[in-house]
Amino acid sequence: VSPAVVGISVTQIRYSQSPVMSDPFWRFMMPGTPRWFQEKVSSIGSGFIYDDHGFIITNAHVVENAVDITVTLADGFQHEANLIGIDEKTDLALIKIKDPGKYPAVQLGNSDEIIMGEWIIALGNPFGLFSESRMPIATAGIVSSLHMNFGFQQSGRVYQDMIQTDAAI
Repeated sequence: VSPAVVGISVTQIRYSQSPVMSDPFWRFMMPGTPRWFQEKVSSIGSGFIYDDHGFIITNAHVVENAVDITVTLADGFQHEANLIGIDEKTDLALIKIKDPGKYPAVQLGNSDEIIMGEWIIALGNPFGLFSESRMPIATAGIVSSLHMNFGFQQSGRVYQDMIQTDAAI
């Protein structure tokens, strides 16, 4: 599946509160000054092509608020991509390479066939680092639990019927 693992570079728009304008004194002295400002930031992540037309699954937090998305294939070629959709609750996103063509794709498995204790390998492109041979970085682990349900209060994300692993992803 290595040829289908991609690096993703994103330019995002983020809104931040001005540190000065959060101070009541400065707001009093400078009324009408915007308390929020917009900034462009770069972000990176990884994903995988699951369809030979260039559809890619990645994390929502990698591509949310994206204005530009660039995908780097294992062969080093770069392509622009469009954001198709985001599911914030599961932190998943779907993007598509703009250039028409036939791309290497992974064959998705059947999660009903996974058993607890089964060995797994996770492939990715953390921090934009492919190995010298242009291969993704690999980690290994086991399936430690099935049908997990949990949520995070800070992000509001709720994970239901998830597969838990100890592989670093």
